[in-house]
Amino acid sequence: MASENKPSDPTVSLVKIIFISLIPGALFGYLIFLFFEWYIIEHAIGIHTLNFYYAILSSFIFYLLSVYIGIVFGRSLYRRTNLKLVKRYKEFADKLHNNDTDQSIYADLYDYLRNLFRKSKINIYYKNLDNPTKAKWLNYPDKNLPICTMSLKTCPVLAQGKECYVNDIETDITCAYQLPFYTKGSYICLKVPVNKEIHGVVQLYHPEKNFFDQDTVADIKSYINILEPIIHGKTQLKDLNAEVFHDKLTGTKNRTFLEQEIENLIKKSDSKGTSFSLIIIDLDFFKKINDTYGHPAGDCILVEFSKIVLGCIRNNDILARYGGEEFIVLLPNSNLAYGTSIAEKIRASVASGKMPLFEGTNLPNITCSLGISSYPDYASNKKDLITTADKALYNAKKHGRNKAIAYDPYKIDKSE
Repeated sequence: MASENKPSDPTVSLVKIIFISLIPGALFGYLIFLFFEWYIIEHAIGIHTLNFYYAILSSFIFYLLSVYIGIVFGRSLYRRTNLKLVKRYKEFADKLHNNDTDQSIYADLYDYLRNLFRKSKINIYYKNLDNPTKAKWLNYPDKNLPICTMSLKTCPVLAQGKECYVNDIETDITCAYQLPFYTKGSYICLKVPVNKEIHGVVQLYHPEKNFFDQDTVADIKSYINILEPIIHGKTQLKDLNAEVFHDKLTGTKNRTFLEQEIENLIKKSDSKGTSFSLIIIDLDFFKKINDTYGHPAGDCILVEFSKIVLGCIRNNDILARYGGEEFIVLLPNSNLAYGTSIAEKIRASVASGKMPLFEGTNLPNITCSLGISSYPDYASNKKDLITTADKALYNAKKHGRNKAIAYDPYKIDKSE
């Protein structure tokens, strides 16, 4: 028997048992007193016969009382245990709903299991859906050594959905890739299913053999099962957001997302005292390209242009299609000087970039004009920020195009 208490172990309150037992005990005692008082008077029986009857009746009543108490407290304990489990699961589910990333979800699972099984070693592998450009599978916590070194591609849990149960490392058939310092105890590897696919693997090791019995495994799985609808829902929400907030042609953010993000950056800037810059970009003579080569060719140029711009900005910067051939770049935590340097980098990269072939036709190289402004230096709200950047863009177009010009309130043409 494992010395560590498991989540399903019930506890009994001795005070409640004594208190409830007194009520029926006193009632039956009084009834017995009345019965024997009547019986003695009516039949004039001796003390030996009286004791014999009393012993039989007392034993029978005690038996009935014990059965009654067992039933009452069995049901009470069952309800109380279930209520505690339901409360614990609800708290766990509520906490998971507040997480934005898969890593934070699995971090909460790790913490809950760690609190339940303090002597256990826990390791979690999970599929990386937050950032597809990084490793497909991640490990939490990454400082922990796994139970085995088997490749995830060949792991039976992932490849076949076959979970691993080793009750006694010394006698059972263990994983061929099990690390050598696990010489005693027991371990399990459980899958995390999400929408009929395996999204993660939870490994638990305990120094005692036969620790992971049927009830313990069921309790662990009850926590794992809470993850499935939450991760599935968040994945669907990500897909929906990608559809709602992305431009279908270029894959960049769209105007709806852009306007929300500008508002968010303004709030952060006001609360933290930081600044950010905005670049508005317009492709030069794009209408002529559409008229000469057709709109599908123009779409091809827009896609290539987006790739060039994305290659010039940071990972946390935002590129959004503002409308037609107009794009906006948001540069968090930056000033006007930094925004101007990035705008010039974009201008030069676009001017030197070669457009791809489209249906066997060499598309012409393009240029762009850019206007830069910053918050809160030259704007107090979203509208003013876009307006000042647009005025700078107007100057860039007016002075020959293929230029990047920063907003300067002292150099604005009177014609504007």
